[in-house]
Amino acid sequence: MSEGRSLSRSRLDQALVEEAQATGAQLLPQTEALVAAASPGARSVQLRSAQGQRSVTARVVLVATGLADRCLQPPAPIRSRVSPSSRIGAGCVLEAAPSSYTSGTIHMAVGRHGYVGVVRTESGQVNLAAAFERTHLKTCGGPAAAARQVLEEAGFEPLPLGSGGPWRVTAALTRSSTPWRPIASWFSATRRAMSNLSLVKASAGRSAAPWRWCRWCFRV
Repeated sequence: MSEGRSLSRSRLDQALVEEAQATGAQLLPQTEALVAAASPGARSVQLRSAQGQRSVTARVVLVATGLADRCLQPPAPIRSRVSPSSRIGAGCVLEAAPSSYTSGTIHMAVGRHGYVGVVRTESGQVNLAAAFERTHLKTCGGPAAAARQVLEEAGFEPLPLGSGGPWRVTAALTRSSTPWRPIASWFSATRRAMSNLSLVKASAGRSAAPWRWCRWCFRV
């Protein structure tokens, strides 16, 4: 896809932090957040850091924990079911790539057992984000070999996959999450409570996302 735009996750994350702080949000770095018990009209979030532990409450808590939901303590108010045919995500960063992988273009190689997306970031590095069938990933012996096969199958120029940083693999991608209470009631409560908002941002792994799980917490 030509005329595309790409931005490294680290730069995007920094921009989000700066924008949140500009609107009055408080950033708590190196803080683990765990969604705790609910009370009438509010929910508690436990914050843990080197400085100690404390609890805050909000009428609405937004949890963006990626695939693992590690911020949710049992019994969690959300049930997640993984599709048996779900693919596994994987990604890495290369310091260099052939000139055919131009800037401003999103290169997408699609094969029988997965796909590999390739972009150049603002720093000139090359970011790979891929998804593979589980069985194929095991047969190939890892994401680097699986990516090499997809690129070859799609007719793409080979990449120096052995020269980049370590591959990071995610949990199964395709899943459905269902809240215990009716979705309509959740949206209704959300609209009423946007004036008092807590946001917990996290990720289970670092595949194309350098967040540590529950390492950032914004409170407005």
